[in-house]
Amino acid sequence: MQFLVVPVLVAFLVALLRGGRVANLASLSPRCAWIPLAMLFLQLIFVLFPQGQSDFALDLRPWINVSTYVMLVAFLGANRRLAGMKIILVGGVLNLMVILANGGYMPVTSEALMRSGHLDLIYYHDEQAFVRGSKDIVLTRDETRLIPLSDVLKVPELIFVPATFSIGDVFITTGAAWLVYSALLGTRGKKADPHRLSSQKETSGMQRV
Repeated sequence: MQFLVVPVLVAFLVALLRGGRVANLASLSPRCAWIPLAMLFLQLIFVLFPQGQSDFALDLRPWINVSTYVMLVAFLGANRRLAGMKIILVGGVLNLMVILANGGYMPVTSEALMRSGHLDLIYYHDEQAFVRGSKDIVLTRDETRLIPLSDVLKVPELIFVPATFSIGDVFITTGAAWLVYSALLGTRGKKADPHRLSSQKETSGMQRV
């Protein structure tokens, strides 16, 4: 998933080349902005860096995974009128579906980890294999539910950064890139208010008279 930050950076640079301004990002003003911050905090503490934690804290991980994704979907729904947010919302829902279907984790096969060169990130807890620094659990294809939605996609070999990701990640990245691009250019993607437009036209007409 980390590799998919690259398209967002590309969108950022393209927007700047087209005259976008970083200061325009401040105009986004998303609702419930505390939600992604709380989600990131919980993921960092309980999911991404679980080493050295108590068994109780480790057992909380699937619940944290699910609850933080529900928080993400709620945040995206509250801000769905911003450019790209509906696309991100689709990706969030797809990832949440496969996480719910697989006990609170995103499933990945050992074959996929081998192709991406990440077998060394596997660690074990209660005789179950997990991937360090991620929300992934290592399962066989037969054990995985909704496998088309899991981390089965691979970065093309022409790009020398091995990684696996899900179709939901693709939607999330596409939407995030569009959000950043639109924000830098000063277009937030909100629908125009017809009453406001009508009022502006009337005012413009009066000024001409």
